[in-house]
Amino acid sequence: MSTILIIDDDVNALKLLAYTLRKAGFDILVAQNGFEGLEKAEQHLPDLIVADLMMPKMDGYEVTRRLRANPTTQNIPIIMLTAKSQVQDKVAGFEAGVDDYVTKPVMPAELIARIKAHLARHAAAPIAKSRARMVAFLGAKGGTGLTTLLVNLGMMLQKEDHEVLLIDFQTSGGTICQQLGLTNNNNLLTLLSKPPAALTAQNLNRILLKHKSGMKATPTTHGVYARYQPLEPVQAKAILNRLGNAADYLLIDLGTALNKTAEVVIKECQQVCIITEPNLLALDLARRAIQYLSDLGVSGHHVGAVVVNRSRSAHTFTFEQIKTLLEVELWGTIAPAPELAFQAVQARTPMLTLQPGHVAVQQIRQLLPVLTG
Repeated sequence: MSTILIIDDDVNALKLLAYTLRKAGFDILVAQNGFEGLEKAEQHLPDLIVADLMMPKMDGYEVTRRLRANPTTQNIPIIMLTAKSQVQDKVAGFEAGVDDYVTKPVMPAELIARIKAHLARHAAAPIAKSRARMVAFLGAKGGTGLTTLLVNLGMMLQKEDHEVLLIDFQTSGGTICQQLGLTNNNNLLTLLSKPPAALTAQNLNRILLKHKSGMKATPTTHGVYARYQPLEPVQAKAILNRLGNAADYLLIDLGTALNKTAEVVIKECQQVCIITEPNLLALDLARRAIQYLSDLGVSGHHVGAVVVNRSRSAHTFTFEQIKTLLEVELWGTIAPAPELAFQAVQARTPMLTLQPGHVAVQQIRQLLPVLTG
């Protein structure tokens, strides 16, 4: 369901428009002046704005100019309501950035038709080339420490003045936000139940959670009672396209899934990182995943492996043995850190913030040149 923001200083007109558009199936936000409208537009990121032209203090022209000057709101379609029908008035509006005009008195059927047309056009508009470097993280099997590694890498990149977005594509059971102490009932699952057209940049930005470090993440449902909603390939591609300019780095948690959706995600990424453990079972599964990626045409410097030692053992494989077994570049190995990992889970914070000098944390840091190079 699309959200429409109505900005009008006339209370009666505001109520009538809100009633009309709600009846047509839209979610409605209202503002009684330009300043309130700008604030609500940035806070809620509506899918379209209907603004009156003649308002005191700040008219519709100025509201439009400010919306267009703000990177957060600059692409929201704007329909202007006006009693003026002079060509020069409309030209002034188009120059300010208005998408369309509806002349007062407003005919509900015309306004609704124009709103639907602009929403459809906006949803189908070509996506600008992404500025983000996208890296997919894939576990050879469950329990390899993939999410812990991803969260700590993200925090390190954020601390180096990069904007980082962590995307959890495990639609139920994902733990990125839980590890960061972030909770929100408005999660990715609420959008996946809607058509792909609903996966707009505005809707996706609404659900993002921001950590105190500045890093952002997509919340997912968790727990055994979470309703499962599969992520379709078209939805995954839409999410990556719409969020491609939301950060410098998109770090994507694929869990252990190698399916059609994972294929779409992987083909959108510059790098794929396989997380495994130094035992025969995990290494064999990692080798199979690497072969699968090779068959997809994703190979060479795009794919690498990281070996996470989750427990201490006197019997393990050497770096060269693992590299030979996997037949892929080995980007790094992480020393066992069970106590630190436990403390981090208890504190709902990355290991980096608890013990930045720990050997495992330093080994994770050594992966940064691979991601940033």
